Amino acid sequence: MALGRWQAAITDANGNILPGASVEVRSEATGALVPLYSDRAGNAVRGNPFQADADGYAFFHTAGGAYRVTATLNGSSREWRYVAVGLAQETDFTLATPAGEWDVGATYAIGQYVYWDGSIFISRIDGNIGNEPDSVTPGDTTQWMFAGGSATQGPRGPAGTIEVGTVTTVDDDEPAAVENVGTEEEAILNFDIPRGAKGFTGPVGEQGEVFDQFGVDIYTAAGISPGSYYTDLAAAADATLTRLYARLVDADPGGELTFALFVAGAMVGGPYSIAYGDEINLSGLDIDVPSGSRVSIPILAVMGGVRAVYVRWAGEVSPDLTVKSSDGSVTNIIKLTQAEYDLIETPDPETLYIIVD
Repeated sequence: MALGRWQAAITDANGNILPGASVEVRSEATGALVPLYSDRAGNAVRGNPFQADADGYAFFHTAGGAYRVTATLNGSSREWRYVAVGLAQETDFTLATPAGEWDVGATYAIGQYVYWDGSIFISRIDGNIGNEPDSVTPGDTTQWMFAGGSATQGPRGPAGTIEVGTVTTVDDDEPAAVENVGTEEEAILNFDIPRGAKGFTGPVGEQGEVFDQFGVDIYTAAGISPGSYYTDLAAAADATLTRLYARLVDADPGGELTFALFVAGAMVGGPYSIAYGDEINLSGLDIDVPSGSRVSIPILAVMGGVRAVYVRWAGEVSPDLTVKSSDGSVTNIIKLTQAEYDLIETPDPETLYIIVD
């Protein structure tokens, strides 16, 4: 390994030569005496301290670094601080350029730097091939200058999180916006979403089941008692009752209620018993409900405290329904809004349109 050289004529503060002066060399970093050599290759060890010659000339070779050189003679001394010793001044560099990891088969030009075994080295010569950088010391060689250790990847940090905070609908003329009210690592995003424009009115749907509107909610604060009943509005047309649903809305734990279904004063379904927390949901029934008939719900028995029960029934209008009007026979009934009716270009003369708000 080539070593750096220092040489000088030892003089006092007035410039007088100090022949035979004792020269001591210490590291500025540690304050310790450093190994010195008489040759560039480091084969001939030189003492530390050593003596200048009769003309006051002194020199030494050592590894690159910053040193404190002290010369003494006859009780007087002179000290040089932070003396730079190294090989850098022997080479002209332009801008150092990266060349990746060192490859024994690659050729490097002066100024190119490589990564090798955790360190960075800069080529000091052109045509630099097959010369492995000194990564053991690590240090300078004739072909490479040691430029320091390379950075290593640190431990993986914690993963960031993203959470949706609030989502607010704003007016359609306001821009969409998102705001992070959390941190960079734990983001909480609040969104402002503009309200969309009102869409076109869709096509009119098919006629629903007439009895879908028939439902009762019986409530008595003191409790429902046997013998009470509820009679709904009379059926508007001949129909078939096909579904029945019931549940206790308000009752004590363990409460139970038994009811029946009457049409025109005659029992057509039941008795049905329902406990608090359960429900009755029957389909596929086939119960005729003549036009003008009333559907009644008599309470047959109550166990425990029952204060509210909800019962709903549904059915379909008989297919042979015909309603006479001044315009002729009506074979279809459709309920719709005024806006939906306005979209109909040619109303069907056999359809009765019911406008609702």
